[in-house]
Amino acid sequence: MKRKATFAIRTDHMSDRVYNCFETKSRNRELKDYLISLVERDLNGTLPDQSLAGSISEMKREMHEHFKDLAKKIENINVSSSQNFSKEYQSENEVIEGQVITTEDIKGTIDETYDLDF
Repeated sequence: MKRKATFAIRTDHMSDRVYNCFETKSRNRELKDYLISLVERDLNGTLPDQSLAGSISEMKREMHEHFKDLAKKIENINVSSSQNFSKEYQSENEVIEGQVITTEDIKGTIDETYDLDF
């Protein structure tokens, strides 16, 4: 493969901060060495962002495994033991919806005044 003698970089798509860095490196004739070192570190996987991305990816994988383990533990919980617990402590005098209560004598009055003047 034939190599190009030069590469052109479009500066209208980069931030001012990046442009100023490039301009300073170019003015000091350090841009070529700087870019080469960045690309070599990128190829070797030693850029700080890559190590951070790798750590985050590893943590994500570990969390996924923990969630899978938790889901398996939840599936293995015996639900019938919790149902027996709730039946054991039900009140004998518990009123069930729709039940007619006939054993109680209800006594009392309602004291209200009615204004029948329409």
